[in-house]
Amino acid sequence: MTSHTSDRRGWLLLLGTLAVLAVLIVAVAWRVSAPDRSPSSELGCHDERPPRLLSRPPPGGGARQLALAGDTSCSTMRDGSVWCWGAPATGGAVNTNVAMGMIQLLPAAERRGFVLGKAGRCDIAAEGPAHCSTSTGEAFTIAAPKKVAIGDDHACAISREGSLRCWGDNAFGQLFEASSGPTSMRDAGATVTNVRDVAVGPGFTCVVRDHGAIECRGVGQGAAARLALSRMSGAKAVATGESHACALVEGDRVVCWGKNALGQLGDGTTIDRETPVEARLPARASQIVASGKRSCAIVDVGSPYCWGEDSSGRSSPTPVAIRAYAAGQETRSIADADAVALGVNHACALRRNGAVACWGNNTQGQVSPKLDLQASGGQSSHSCDRVTWSEPSGSESAVDVFWGRP
Repeated sequence: MTSHTSDRRGWLLLLGTLAVLAVLIVAVAWRVSAPDRSPSSELGCHDERPPRLLSRPPPGGGARQLALAGDTSCSTMRDGSVWCWGAPATGGAVNTNVAMGMIQLLPAAERRGFVLGKAGRCDIAAEGPAHCSTSTGEAFTIAAPKKVAIGDDHACAISREGSLRCWGDNAFGQLFEASSGPTSMRDAGATVTNVRDVAVGPGFTCVVRDHGAIECRGVGQGAAARLALSRMSGAKAVATGESHACALVEGDRVVCWGKNALGQLGDGTTIDRETPVEARLPARASQIVASGKRSCAIVDVGSPYCWGEDSSGRSSPTPVAIRAYAAGQETRSIADADAVALGVNHACALRRNGAVACWGNNTQGQVSPKLDLQASGGQSSHSCDRVTWSEPSGSESAVDVFWGRP
């Protein structure tokens, strides 16, 4: 009797253990397969997991130009069409000809580029003028502009002859005009001549003159900064963030000045600078961009480096390489970027094969859109931080882009 009782208890103990193990296995399996309901996933989509980029761009023969503003990403394709994703087109890539409340101002075949900002947008023709509209509904044409820069509250354009015209809010003198009242595009006159480049920030504007000096007007542009910038020579391009600016100067170096609370000047510190300091880049730069409290540059013929505030609000005062991961490959730095563009809390790089790589905050789908490729036989899946393309043949590729190490 005692032996049977012991055997029964042993079997019961074994069955109980197996039942507990079964429950644990089911719980773990559910946790792995269940969608992420963490606050960072639902509210910010910028947790520690790396966001993924588009391993293939939308239809249109590959991208040739990027335009980012706020939480919206747009690319001009090689066939001239413009595709956008993010706000207000949450969850999908859309052709601006029919979506986002935008009116097609140019046929795709005639479009050279596309410029987007809170203050308006412009379609730039392959030959001839730019067709623009402001956020207030004013439509106008700019004759053969060399560059158009659109910010939150004002915009500027450089003519082919190098004259600068600015319009919009002028509360801080950012239009390079004496009056403080707003100016419409129709009333805007040429305020500066011999201009090579222009960038607009919140309440201020910076230009590069033909002789390589830089002039800035507007909020935060003190006397010391003006004097130092006027003495510069060899500046090629300028970029503006929320309260800082950077320039590409002779020797293909990058210098920055202004506020530096999150390291957006790239000098390895968080000390504000009235006069320019050199960013600690590992090689020569070919492009500089800035937005918010961050800056990025293309260095070493194709490698994006960024510094300042990342998508989680953390500081990176020293430039770091943007790295990519492709399925089945080791993580490595991007080395084939032709250009980089910045939104409020995200960025995209244009790769030489026409692909668009994006990283950062994805609350509006501005990093990883869901693209409808059913018409071409492909499929796409979208999650908060992932885009995976599946070709009809069954092959699959996914690429991660994230803040890496220098």
